[in-house]
Amino acid sequence: RGISIHRFTASSSSRVVPYRMKTCGRNCNNVYSELAHPGVVEASDGLVLFFAGEREPLDEDPSLVASVLNVGRNVGFVKVGKDLTEKQVLSPGETEVDSKGNMNQGINWLTNFTDLETSASRVKTARLEAGKTFLYWEVWSRSVYQYTQVMVVDDTGMPLTAPFIVPSVVALSYSDDMLVTRPDQVVAYAGTCDQKCEIGAGGRKVGVECQSENCHLVRYVFCVGSHC
Repeated sequence: RGISIHRFTASSSSRVVPYRMKTCGRNCNNVYSELAHPGVVEASDGLVLFFAGEREPLDEDPSLVASVLNVGRNVGFVKVGKDLTEKQVLSPGETEVDSKGNMNQGINWLTNFTDLETSASRVKTARLEAGKTFLYWEVWSRSVYQYTQVMVVDDTGMPLTAPFIVPSVVALSYSDDMLVTRPDQVVAYAGTCDQKCEIGAGGRKVGVECQSENCHLVRYVFCVGSHC
């Protein structure tokens, strides 16, 4: 169980699983991580995989497998070689092994959320230029949006800027990618509607009924650097 990278050619295929996660038992489908969109950034000397997951992804504590979300998730990465047949891990980091022999190497973390009120989700990547990747993620509780953070990392995954809290609400679709329009600018789009809510609508004595109106498209522009 984990996140795997595949490479296909006309005559062969290869794969590597650079990030493994715990299992909650037979016939259990809980997945304790999210792959970034896009998940893999190709650098000149390797592939960098970005994701959100638990800081101890192979921790077999029974209290940490009961639900899909058991502890705050964090933004992480691991870098591997381009030749997947070699299964080479290029990023430094400790080795973690569980009781079944599953092993993680070179996992690095960019955030340190520890409780369920702050959990990284909806991670997105955007390749600004060689040596620079823009990262976006939202911070959620189990079901409520809290805030959005962005940062820039180099091709080793190391921060070029610290995580920055966006000072307004920015919530993007889970599966949408971002668009790089300049080496220092990233654009994203989201649809939104105004909500009109009434108490006891439709002749009901209790309850609230809401309807969407004035729907529109929102364009978000993120600028990085001194020329914004």
